[in-house]
Order: sequence, then structure tokens, then C-alpha cells
Amino acid sequence: MADACPIKKAKFNFEHSGEFDEDDEVTFTFPKENNKQLFFSKLILTRSSSAFEAMFKHDFKERKDKNVIIEDIKMEVFNTFFRWCDPKLSEPITAENVFQMVEFADKYQIESMIQHYRRVMLDIVNKAFEQAKMHFHRSSSDVEQIVMVLLVATKYNYKELLDRAEDYLVCYEVKELLSKDPFEKLPLELKYRILSRRISKVYQEVGFAHAVN
Repeated sequence: MADACPIKKAKFNFEHSGEFDEDDEVTFTFPKENNKQLFFSKLILTRSSSAFEAMFKHDFKERKDKNVIIEDIKMEVFNTFFRWCDPKLSEPITAENVFQMVEFADKYQIESMIQHYRRVMLDIVNKAFEQAKMHFHRSSSDVEQIVMVLLVATKYNYKELLDRAEDYLVCYEVKELLSKDPFEKLPLELKYRILSRRISKVYQEVGFAHAVN
């Protein structure tokens, strides 16, 4: 009984035709990966994504050909998506692959995945706070992940993630922040805001008022 789950997961790799009914099956072809193909259910796709729903319910070329050519996204990303939305697998998006799936979910308008990865990224920030409180230090790997969260939150305007991730970086000394390579990846305006908040925090802690323009 303990081996049932691994066997089931190995079976569903979506690389072979015939797993779904002929009328339901759609092919995804990846020209930049030696024309490798994945096969999936059109019904599940239309229920998971408004973009796929439009593609397969309206007069698009993909509906007629039952073949979607993918030039800009890696096959492994689609495989992760299929394993997430297939009800027989329902594999979760984790902290390890969430950043890989962000643009995918936005491009294909997968609202349930978007809400899920927002929670996962918030958990990443909260975990970094907890680790800092427990061990009284903040690691470089945590900073890198927080920067990734901030880049995503800035791009898609996820305010709750922006605020929480900023709060974490504001705890750093200015000199520490400027010495961190990941910090340099942030947009200039965001770096200025974080540094300004840090300086204001220091002034408040020592009892001085500090006006930030």
C-alpha cells in the first residue's frame, strides 16, 4: 500500500498519448526542446485557465489542430502545471518551484494557482522572520528569496507581499543591505524606499525625528 503513490505518479508523466480520451486530448509541442511533446486533457485545461478556455472554445488554430506550439516556456514548467491541476495527482506548488511558475500562471490566467503561490510566497517571508527571531540572524539565502518575492510583488502589484517583504529587509543595517548582491537586483525606487525606511527606523530608535521626503 505504501508504494501506491510513487507508482501512480510515475505513470502520469504526460509524455505519451492515450492517457485521455481522443476527443479530449490535446498535444503541446516544444520546438526548442527537440519537438518533445506533452499530452493533456482539454477539459481540465479549460476548467483551470480562462486563457485555455478561450483557446479551445473559440475559433483558434489550436482548437482545430489540437496542438499547441510552445516557444517561450520550458516543457518542465508545463509538466509541473499538469501535475498540479490533474485531479489524480494534485501536486502542490512549493517554495522550491513557486518562482518558476509565477509568469506561467499570470500568462495563462490561472487564478487558483495565482492565489496559491501568493500564499506560498507569503509563507516564505514569514518563515524568514521566524528564522531570524529564533537564531538572531538573517541569512544570505533568505535575503535572496525575499528579493525574489519583492521582484514578483513589484511586477504584479501584490501589495501584501510588498509590505511584508519590505518589513523584513528594513530590519537590516544599511551597510549590510548594500553589501548583499541580491539587493542590487531590486528597482532603484524600491531600494530607496527600503533604505529610507531603515534610516527612519534607526532615528526613531535613538529618539530623533527624521523626515523622509
